[in-house]
Amino acid sequence: MSRLRIALGTLVAVAALVWLVRELAHTSRLDRPSVLVIAIDTLRADRLGCYGYARPTSPNIDALATKAVVFEHAISQAPWTLPAFASIVTGVLPSTHGAGRGKGWKAAHLRPGRPTLATVLRGEGYRTASFVSNGWVSSEAGMAEGIDEHDRVVWIGSQGATTSALRWLRENAGLQFYMFLHLIDPHGPYEPAAKHLAALGLQPSSEDQERVNAIAGGKHSLADLLPGDPALLSDLYDGEVRQTDERVGEVVAALRALGLLEHTIVIIVSDHGEELLEHGRLGHGNTLYDEMLHVPLIIRAPGAGWVGRVREQVRTMDVFPTVLDLLKLPLPAGLDSRSLIPLMKGEREAGGDRSAASEFLWQGHEQKSLRRPDAKMVLTPGTGDRYWYDLKQDPAETRRVLGGEVGAALEAELERVFDTRLDGLLVSVFGDQEEHDLRLVLETETRFDEVEVEGGEASERITLSPDRRRVKVRFHLDGSSYPPGWVDVDGLRVRTADDAPVRMSGTMDGRIIAASTLRLGSKRRTPGVVQPWTFSLDDPLIAVPAGYRPTRDKRASISVMTRGTLKAEQQRMSPETERRLRAIGYVD
Repeated sequence: MSRLRIALGTLVAVAALVWLVRELAHTSRLDRPSVLVIAIDTLRADRLGCYGYARPTSPNIDALATKAVVFEHAISQAPWTLPAFASIVTGVLPSTHGAGRGKGWKAAHLRPGRPTLATVLRGEGYRTASFVSNGWVSSEAGMAEGIDEHDRVVWIGSQGATTSALRWLRENAGLQFYMFLHLIDPHGPYEPAAKHLAALGLQPSSEDQERVNAIAGGKHSLADLLPGDPALLSDLYDGEVRQTDERVGEVVAALRALGLLEHTIVIIVSDHGEELLEHGRLGHGNTLYDEMLHVPLIIRAPGAGWVGRVREQVRTMDVFPTVLDLLKLPLPAGLDSRSLIPLMKGEREAGGDRSAASEFLWQGHEQKSLRRPDAKMVLTPGTGDRYWYDLKQDPAETRRVLGGEVGAALEAELERVFDTRLDGLLVSVFGDQEEHDLRLVLETETRFDEVEVEGGEASERITLSPDRRRVKVRFHLDGSSYPPGWVDVDGLRVRTADDAPVRMSGTMDGRIIAASTLRLGSKRRTPGVVQPWTFSLDDPLIAVPAGYRPTRDKRASISVMTRGTLKAEQQRMSPETERRLRAIGYVD
């Protein structure tokens, strides 16, 4: 009997010890708050009440903002979903993480291996979840690494994402968590429920809504807009914002009911805004105007006591280091961003406002901008075109300014920001208003890590050898489809492993290209040897500034330079991702 008592006592003691260890571990984990990122697609900052909008579009967000820090001038790093949200969760620029490079549904997804909020926090013992309403922020685009649970479909809509998020919160209320909740309501088409329009005093007819959505969706021309349609589009967009706000309210209410609100960092942020005809366009993804890049950023950090408004300009990619800083976790190396905590404390940063760089990396349409609070420069690397806006005198960005002292300072800073990403060899091909067939062969001793046609037509063809050491490209220079005075300009960009030299040879219209046809670098030097020519990235004869615009000869020619291309490895769509997107019609 005594042995039985001893055995039972031992079991009880062991059970108590196990319970104590678990409780201590649980308490230790809960020393850090949970994290909820409410990522709202296509939400402009100027359509929220807490940002000064007169309409009652955002009562729930506004209420949350009264107990949070509101960043009045947060600038997105990209004008479309994938690269913008990838920058938010990684803390680096699009040209660093590479997501979104390419074009259309074949744009590169986020490569595995880079630290994200999900991967870092899961490594710290957090339970991670992601519920999204757009394929560009799903596992299909590489955005689910480090996520324990996520909706495994390409497109489910905001209601489905919200429902899944609420269910998950109820089931995991006792765990320390990181959740990324993506809502897409403000994205076109603009089809808010009638009750949300009624809340704004609006009652548009279904016929009018259908008509303007057909125009906004590109089914009809902007020339088909009736006099009252611009206002109607704005009304419908506001209705979508109100609808999103209701979903935000549901999630915040659930956090409060579960006793989680005071132990959860809540961040509201958008990927980009929306053009509503301010510059004669609808939608997003093609320009770097402020209506596209100025987005809301609201951070509620319970227990810190930080409440108020930050007027200094910040970047949405600053969310990543801020979250880690709030959790007292070390920051990964190589970030393009920095923590917002000093500003949240009300401190002024040395050096004043942060400059905000933004990028659109679509092949053939690449743009970059560098924004200060008082001025913004925009660069088109493919042509070298650059101009700036005086945001004090021209906040609507209606008058492009060339040159000047401010322009020179902006250009120098833009070059500095992007200089670490300028890499690769660019072969530009210039026409002369006649048709030409140009064929080039490029070879290297290592391998070609990147090979891309820039600005080419569908007729351009690239063949890469199985060992990636030889590239064949065929350009068709069209002399008939351009206005007088214009010529066809295409390009091929390559980057080699270990920056190995590249040998190039080729023909134009079946004849071997002469050395006199080739121009090197910014001074347009002509090589003194016959082909094949060998080029190295460290050759000072071919290095030129970022965004350099080469002089166009009056004859068909080729030009070799290193300039303005981005050092970021492109990840092509995986076969499985392509299959799924093809199944729902996103890939031809």
